[in-house]
Amino acid sequence: MAALPPLRPADAAPLHVSQLLALTGAAALQGDAFRNGVEMAVQEINAGGGLLGRQVRISTFDTQSSPQGARAAAARALEGGPLALLGPVATAETLAVAPMARERRVMQVTAAELPALPAPGEPMLLLAGPGQAIRMATLARWVQGLPGVRRVALLAAEGQGGAVAQFAAACRARGLAVTANLVLPPGHAEPAAAIARVVASQADALFIAAGGAMAGHIIAEARRQAPALVLFGEAGLAGAAALRAAGPAAAGLYVQRALAPDAPMPALEAFHRRFQALYHQAPDAVAMQGYIALAMVQTAVRRLGQPTAPLLAEALRTSPVREADAPGILLDTAWNPAGEADRVSFMTELQAGGTLSWSTLPPLRG
Repeated sequence: MAALPPLRPADAAPLHVSQLLALTGAAALQGDAFRNGVEMAVQEINAGGGLLGRQVRISTFDTQSSPQGARAAAARALEGGPLALLGPVATAETLAVAPMARERRVMQVTAAELPALPAPGEPMLLLAGPGQAIRMATLARWVQGLPGVRRVALLAAEGQGGAVAQFAAACRARGLAVTANLVLPPGHAEPAAAIARVVASQADALFIAAGGAMAGHIIAEARRQAPALVLFGEAGLAGAAALRAAGPAAAGLYVQRALAPDAPMPALEAFHRRFQALYHQAPDAVAMQGYIALAMVQTAVRRLGQPTAPLLAEALRTSPVREADAPGILLDTAWNPAGEADRVSFMTELQAGGTLSWSTLPPLRG
């Protein structure tokens, strides 16, 4: 019997990765965005010769936008013995799946904005982006560096309590006084009384944890009552509805962008152009995390020199990943014991006329 020819890399069996995404239900738009990022990464990896010479194949399972659906999707995905799990995007779905990934020793990469996990958290769970704890600590460090700002007030929409509590703790840890911590109930479009309490507290700056038109009304009222107050928050403050409601009062607003596909950095600008060319639309932060998620799998496999599923998460946790060595990561990244990605983030200041001024916030442990 003639000997078989040696197996060439192109003939090797493909590497299978499963993604758990909401394709139906309330979170379907986020699921589509994440999938677009993953599919772009797959195309680029396979066009470049694959991963260790093997093509990458993605199987997608619908979580139906619920924790129960996520567990059912994960059970089906894990039956196939995937190299890794990508997703889900929602926090509740991610936490429902994490014990299953841990039991099967399969790395799970999520785009969820998780609340703080007790270190070491879930050992197989890694975030493609910074979690809530890192974002709030980074924001508090930025506030600490503002000239003349030592007293901070907090004003949140109902349901934002977790982020506000973490930000308040991070401020106090840096010697900043929290002078007011207020919550506006749903539908409360007239924040005049709350802003009056902020002013009475003699705060130097106001953290606004809200989005939509409510955020815009808060910004406008704060500018009316206290023009010198530093106003800041996260990406929801810069949404279209918020800016419409705020009008000219939005000028001078500071917005932290933990993940910013449109940031003026070469790797992000190149990613933005490629995504735009492929999908004829701009990427959002969720799409960016989908792209990074598969790059994390690629980087871990290359570090190990073999596709060994149980070792992938530890391969990323051991030392930071440099973008120069792993371009798909887009930004130099390290993962903390809770699995959160620690990397540079961005602060934007909205200028009169709608233009943005960008600055870079260093990694928390950089």
